[in-house]
Amino acid sequence: MTTLEQDRAAQTLEAAFEFSEFRPLQKEAVQGALAGRDVLVVMPTGAGKSLCFQLPALLAPGLTLVVSPLIALMRDQVDALNRRSVFEQAGCASLSSLQEASEQRAVMDKLRAGRLKLLYVAPERFRSPSFLEALRRANVSRFVVDEAHCISEWGHDFRPDYLSLKGIVESLGRPPITAVTATATVRVQSSIVDNLGMDDPLRLVGGFNRPNLYWSVVRVKGDNERLEKLAKALPKLAQGGGSGLIYVPTRKMCDEVAEVADDALRTIGRKAGVYHAGLDPEMRTRMQRDWLSGERQVLVATNAFGMGIDKADVRFVIHCGYPDSLESYYQEAGRAGRDGSKSRCVVLTCFTDRRTREWFLDNDVLTVADVQAGHRRLVGVRTPGSDLVTIARSAWTAAHENSDLKARRVMGELEKAGLVERLNETPDEIVLRLVQPKFSSVLFGRIAQDLNAQRRERLRRLDEMTAYTKTYDCRRRTVLEYFGDHEEPAGMGFCCDNCDRPAGENGQRPTARPDLSRIPMPHSIDGGDIHSVLEGLDALRPSVGKAKLNALLRGASSKDVERYAHEHHPLYGALSRGSRDQVNTFLDALVAQGLLHQAGEDDYFVCTITQAGREAWQGRLELNMALPGARRKPERSAFNGKAARDSDGAGDEEDEALFERLRSWRRLEASAQSVPPYCVFGDKTLREIARNSPQSESDLREINGVGDAKMEKYGAGVLSVVRGHGAE
Repeated sequence: MTTLEQDRAAQTLEAAFEFSEFRPLQKEAVQGALAGRDVLVVMPTGAGKSLCFQLPALLAPGLTLVVSPLIALMRDQVDALNRRSVFEQAGCASLSSLQEASEQRAVMDKLRAGRLKLLYVAPERFRSPSFLEALRRANVSRFVVDEAHCISEWGHDFRPDYLSLKGIVESLGRPPITAVTATATVRVQSSIVDNLGMDDPLRLVGGFNRPNLYWSVVRVKGDNERLEKLAKALPKLAQGGGSGLIYVPTRKMCDEVAEVADDALRTIGRKAGVYHAGLDPEMRTRMQRDWLSGERQVLVATNAFGMGIDKADVRFVIHCGYPDSLESYYQEAGRAGRDGSKSRCVVLTCFTDRRTREWFLDNDVLTVADVQAGHRRLVGVRTPGSDLVTIARSAWTAAHENSDLKARRVMGELEKAGLVERLNETPDEIVLRLVQPKFSSVLFGRIAQDLNAQRRERLRRLDEMTAYTKTYDCRRRTVLEYFGDHEEPAGMGFCCDNCDRPAGENGQRPTARPDLSRIPMPHSIDGGDIHSVLEGLDALRPSVGKAKLNALLRGASSKDVERYAHEHHPLYGALSRGSRDQVNTFLDALVAQGLLHQAGEDDYFVCTITQAGREAWQGRLELNMALPGARRKPERSAFNGKAARDSDGAGDEEDEALFERLRSWRRLEASAQSVPPYCVFGDKTLREIARNSPQSESDLREINGVGDAKMEKYGAGVLSVVRGHGAE
């Protein structure tokens, strides 16, 4: 950027935004954009990432097009910009399905006349041929993707609509791209770059280090102790001034915690409010207004609260139980201290929190049966003699438990599988083309694999959140590393509970590797070499308890270690020749010799390598203990399928497709009998049936879990499903 351009940028910064200087990384982003480079900006909410494309839009020739999935917030942003004369004169607008037809026509007229510098649209707008034609005639000088994590299959809010953006950019003559997001891990950042086709982008990641926030975790033994600690701490926190937020995982807990909080605050003349989706809209609005105005100092809420809320004086954010990922946690906890004053981010956690999150994950999971039912519904309402389908948006949502999210995810899976193609959308209906009216077994297996991969990714993010609550490392540094922010926190007295904990307190920190640097997981583990096993245990993240570690090392076919099996984790099955007791004895021996540390109840009994353990494997020191056995890859497992599969993986897809069909059959049987699904057959039995594809009663009787009673009751049904699958 030339001196003249720098002067113009500084003048525009003050004229348009009333700032005398740039915040960290803003200047670099503006310079990169004005130089015509692709730019990836990862900054937390409140760090000023929108300025990184709004300011260059005023200085560069042509139109800056901004794609955002949040229609309501998009309109708020445009209204705020147009209150500034600079943007109003330059031309700033949004185009969405929430607008009246006359307003949409007025925006399109401005676009065609070249009287817009900044235009915000939702991704579905690109399904309009007339809009695309108008864009091609306009001079689109920069293509901006807001909430860019939505394009990554590894992001916490993946939106299939975003996958079309790469092709849209190419159709517009490939203008430079700016991608911005508040929550993107290193893995998600790479996915954003690949899926948008960004060309050697300038990567700017920062702003996650907020020195005014203090990070801490308080472990409790149960909900009663959690409520007691909360009631005791709230009056003191509230007397410090400002306001507070308390996040909880469920509506029921929200009401319980709000009652405790209100009772505790009344002792000092303050009040607490409650906010969750179960309240009527009028009550939610009143609670939010009371909290924003200071009428109620503390608000207890589920994650339904917070989007678009910017309250400067939040002095503390407490989580009674942790959320599903570090992205979600940082976003919620980061609502504290936006005025720069010292504030606290606290997690009150107990061992049941993980179980609660897994329950949410399992109940929120999308199944192949859901996708198949959605496809069947579209086939049923298509125009006779045509492949066109028009369906009311309300009907599509109602067919998916009145969940907008589930309806969107099912449609996304149908699109990704190539079963449908969306042509147009209005606020009231969806128009699409039915590409494939038949839901084949191959597609069934492919979708099943995709959904399983999504579930494993969600479990991985949950593992990282759980690890944050258990770590002995600096929590601030843990967060920065997670987002790829390489800023080194300055030595300060206001950081986190771990940094404040004296060495040796509780007799745990020194033995549990507080200062051991992280090492990468080796590509393979030799189960016959104790040093190789110790290296794998040292690299394992997050740390796990002894029982789970035992199952992992043995390669057990249990839900606890399902993710490791799917990922072909080097430790999975490393000691597969050992029994449960033999592996337990081995782990006990490691603890006894000081090579492995097992934490107490408050730390969930997690096992971590000690300094002595690291020195042992790095120096290949002689160790006098027996290994349970050398590694043996199981020929069959509940997760690996047949050993002699074709190398192209087609067999695995067939197994998964048949397994999902058997699960759908089981669900119907269980519902008809009003019993839990596992009372019909367990997943382990269904997976073995899917692997072996029995064709006769004698074949079926060979399957573990199929006895005489099960055979008599369910044999015919199972064989019908298997034979029907094989006939396709």
